[in-house]
Amino acid sequence: MSRLYYAMFYAAEALLLAEGHTFSSQRAVISAFGRLLIKEGILPKELHQWLHEAFDKGQLSDYEFLTGIGDAEVAAMQPKEVQFVEQATSFLRQSGMIEEG
Repeated sequence: MSRLYYAMFYAAEALLLAEGHTFSSQRAVISAFGRLLIKEGILPKELHQWLHEAFDKGQLSDYEFLTGIGDAEVAAMQPKEVQFVEQATSFLRQSGMIEEG
């Protein structure tokens, strides 16, 4: 779960950087992602929900050893992570921040 979360987190961070914003904490990145990219209508609302979900579940999987996250929850998050990263990559390509290839 942690790897899925960090893929989404770094994609969100790249999107914010492409818009000229940097932040010093994960929570600040997640908050700014919602405020600057979702509320402005630049990206779909569900991406922010998925990022929050991945953060919460990543915290559980990394720090809550007794409750943890099961394989089914990881499997359910994987398609969301793939779509999140694909949409981030598409946005960055359209913005000219990364090249095709």
